[in-house]
Amino acid sequence: MRAAEEEAEQATLPWLMEAVAAGQRIGAVRTDLPDELLIALALGMGQAMDTWLITRRSGERDLADAVHALIDMMRRAFQP
Repeated sequence: MRAAEEEAEQATLPWLMEAVAAGQRIGAVRTDLPDELLIALALGMGQAMDTWLITRRSGERDLADAVHALIDMMRRAFQP
């Protein structure tokens, strides 16, 4: 399982690095923290959110509300 997670992370890393850089260039992503930390935070938050979503039991409406809240959390973590 861990090997699959590492493989997925390595495949995602170049895209995530470019997304952070592009976001910083247009002022949408904070610049007060090192890029490596922002990437680690994005990966960690993503993994935690995935695990939580996969393991919960609820209705579809609850799921939509949860996804919106998680997206908002991610957005607020990276805004300048």
